[in-house]
Amino acid sequence: MIQQFAALPPLTPERFSKSRNSNNDPRLTGGVLELSGGFPIACVILGTLVIGEVFAALFAMRGEMATTGKLVRHEVTGDNSLPLAEKKQLLRFILPSAFIGTSIGALPGIGSTLAATLG
Repeated sequence: MIQQFAALPPLTPERFSKSRNSNNDPRLTGGVLELSGGFPIACVILGTLVIGEVFAALFAMRGEMATTGKLVRHEVTGDNSLPLAEKKQLLRFILPSAFIGTSIGALPGIGSTLAATLG
C-alpha cells in the first residue's frame, strides 16, 4: 500500500494551479462570469421551495389525468374577494406583519429579500 502512495506524482503548487478546462473558465459556470460567485442563499432557498410546489402540482395533474383521462378546468365565477367581516378579523395580523416587513426591508443587504420571504 505504501508503494501505491510512493508512485503518485509530487503535490506541488503548480499542479493545483493548472485548470482542467481548456479556456480557464471557473468551474460549473458555463462561461457565465456572473455565476463565479455562486448563487445567493435566499434565491436557492426560495427556488427549492418553489420547484417542490411545481412538482407537487404536476404530480397532482398527472394523477387527475390517470383517474379521469382528462384535465378538468376550474372556472372562477363570481366575486372572489373576502367579505368585509373577514378583512376586519385579519386586520390584527396584517398590521403587525406590515410593520415587521417594513422594518426588516429597511435593513441594508438581505433586508428586502428576507422581508419578502417572511411576508
